[in-house]
Parts: sequence; C-alpha cells; structure tokens
Amino acid sequence: MSQYSVTNIDIVDDESSTCDDSTIDTSHTYNKHRGYEDVIVDPDCRTFLKSINSKRRKISYYVTNMNGRNTIRDAITGMYYKNYKVGSLSENVFFKVSFCQGNHASNNGISQNGETLFYMSPSDYEKHMKVRLPTDDKDAWKIKSDECMRNLTLRSSRKNM
Repeated sequence: MSQYSVTNIDIVDDESSTCDDSTIDTSHTYNKHRGYEDVIVDPDCRTFLKSINSKRRKISYYVTNMNGRNTIRDAITGMYYKNYKVGSLSENVFFKVSFCQGNHASNNGISQNGETLFYMSPSDYEKHMKVRLPTDDKDAWKIKSDECMRNLTLRSSRKNM
C-alpha cells in the first residue's frame, strides 16, 4: 500500500483552499488583534498555514481516525463514506496520504505521528495541498483503484445472487 508524504513534492500556485464552512459547526471567540472570529468545533478538522509564492495560505482538512474499522472521511469536504471502512479492501479506492507537520504539530492539534487523509483521486490531493505528484505514481494509483473497484463490484454482485 503506497502512501504519500507532503515533503519533497513541488509546490503549485493555485487558489486558496479551505474546508466548506457550511459542513462544520463553528462557535465564536474573541481575538484582541482580529476581533470576533469563527472557531472550528469539529475535532477532526485541522488548519495549517502554507507558504505559496511568498504568501501564507490557510489550508483546512479533515482527518480519518485510523483506529479500528472507522468510516473513511473525505479530507476536503469532511463527508463520511458510509460503506467504506479503514482497514478494508474498500480503503484502496481512495488516494491515501500520510500527513505530517513536523515540530509544530502539537501547536495546532496535529498528531506528532502524522495523520491519514483520504482523497477521491491524486488530482484532488494536488489541488487541495497545492502540490504536484509524479505521473507514474498517479498512474499506479489509478490501476490499483480500478482493480479494487472491480473486486468490490464483483463481491457486491455475488451477494445479490
């Protein structure tokens, strides 16, 4: 199973990326420098700042809890994929990324050991995190994902017989 790290990948200039605020609960807090602002209440939603072309951009993402057979969560939208569980064959349908923030991890809720993010495709990951992946890696994932989908479809059709 291949996983990708956000280190050693080219940064791409693209528009700012954040989680859709309509999908999460927020509360308000007061900051003496910025006034009132929304605070994300969802414990599995994280935000970090990334320098892109000398500008600091805020990127938010949702984490999938890898303990047990939890439901897979989309890293961009936070949507849970009801029939897709961690540790099952269906996990291979998604593009899986191990995301680590280094020494600053404890300051913003990110685990020191890294977190696992699931995307619908490598291109979704590239757009969201402002990076480029090698074409060979994207092609290899596509082959693996297609094979997994065929196996899941075959299993589903056998159950319905």
